[in-house]
Amino acid sequence: MAKPKKTFKELVEGNPLTSLAVVAAAAVTATFSVTSYFNGSEQKIRELECQHQLATQKESLGGQIAYLQGRLSSIERKIGTEGSSYLDVESINILQISNSTFRSREARIGNLR
Repeated sequence: MAKPKKTFKELVEGNPLTSLAVVAAAAVTATFSVTSYFNGSEQKIRELECQHQLATQKESLGGQIAYLQGRLSSIERKIGTEGSSYLDVESINILQISNSTFRSREARIGNLR
C-alpha cells in the first residue's frame, strides 16, 4: 500500500532544518527583490537629474555661443549715450587679391631699393 501523504504541519515538524532553509531562502529572495526595486528607482532618478542638468547647460552655453558669435562677426561702436550699435563684418565684401598681384608689387618695391 501507498503511504499517505504528509500534511504541511507534519512535514515542518518532522524536519525543522528543511523548513529553516526554506524560510531563509524566502527571506533572501524578498530582500533581494526590495533592494533591486529601490536600486532601479534610484538609477532612474539619477538619469532624469543628469538629463535635466545637461539640458540646462546646453541652453546656457547655447546663449553664450550665440552672443560670442555675434560679437565675433561684428564691430561694436558706441555712439553717445544711445547704446551700442554693431557693424556686421560678414556683410562686407572683400576683394580677393591674387598672388601674382602681390608678386608684381614686391618686384616694384624691390626696384625702388
